[in-house]
Amino acid sequence: MASTCISATKFYREIVSIEQKLKMPKLTREEQLDLYPKLVGTIAHSDFMSDMTDYIEQLNIPGEDRDYPSEFRVRLGEWYSRSADIRLWMSSFLAEKTLQNKIYPDTYFIQRKTIESMTLEQSEDGSIEIIIVNQNDKWSISRKYSLKQRFLFYRFLESITDSFDQIKENLSNDADKSYTFEESDYLSKLFKENKIMELTTAVQGRSYFILKYFVGVKDGRNKYYSHKDISGNVEALKSDFLESHEKGFVKAFTPEAYVRSTVPPVNNSTYTRTQKRLPSGTLNIHIWNNIGVLEIREKGAKSSSCFPFCGLILPDGQLIMRANFDQKDLIVSTLNK
Repeated sequence: MASTCISATKFYREIVSIEQKLKMPKLTREEQLDLYPKLVGTIAHSDFMSDMTDYIEQLNIPGEDRDYPSEFRVRLGEWYSRSADIRLWMSSFLAEKTLQNKIYPDTYFIQRKTIESMTLEQSEDGSIEIIIVNQNDKWSISRKYSLKQRFLFYRFLESITDSFDQIKENLSNDADKSYTFEESDYLSKLFKENKIMELTTAVQGRSYFILKYFVGVKDGRNKYYSHKDISGNVEALKSDFLESHEKGFVKAFTPEAYVRSTVPPVNNSTYTRTQKRLPSGTLNIHIWNNIGVLEIREKGAKSSSCFPFCGLILPDGQLIMRANFDQKDLIVSTLNK
């Protein structure tokens, strides 16, 4: 069978691209080290699994010091069917991650905000209050930091700074592109030097994230509070929230009271796939360890086409749907037939 050589960088990027199309939760470096070599073993050959491990481990090393295999040999047929193989492995990973989670992702959500303007007020006791007006938002966001909490304000400023990232730099160089970056303390230094006007100007147009969590139901609608922390780093924001909850600092959060739609459970300890017909195509249910991963494939779609995973069936039949998914009622009725 004919074969071809695929560079390590192209192989890595292809996995990341499909991962994003599936709307997977962002994989950590440790999760990539666990999953990506297995994908290489499936699509290429097990002999190259350790090479992908080397590639990922060296992504945070300066380019001139990196030493990893430049390419993998792959059968053309396997490379052309890579999308289906990656989807299968990703569904397995998602099911396993769901079983490990104590808090399901539908009980909180993250919103991206873009700063239109920021005002900053300092009190005599050393506390700081920031008021952020976001683009296309009716209400402003305010946060207050005491003198002892000032490090949190600095952490927020550093999180929205385009600071140096070795992995980003390496990938940009691999793509024959470059990017500019700032010193990590660029914004916080402006504050420390009392250059408030320069600081408030510099933050305009920068993005950050807020997290809202479920606290109960009022007048038939889910009610949410905003987490105290804000950050330009999604993973850091999520980790801070979950850690705060685990330590008992987010007492209003009631994930156990969150009400979900229910469908018949999918009981199968080994992998299987079932299908349901939809007006727009096919609902695929990838079943791993009694977890169902839902994927809608449009009519006439090529096998190489990727569609986001849209939901999960928990072992007890509770249904978790992706945020902003607009066909939930159709999925519930189809699964309950």
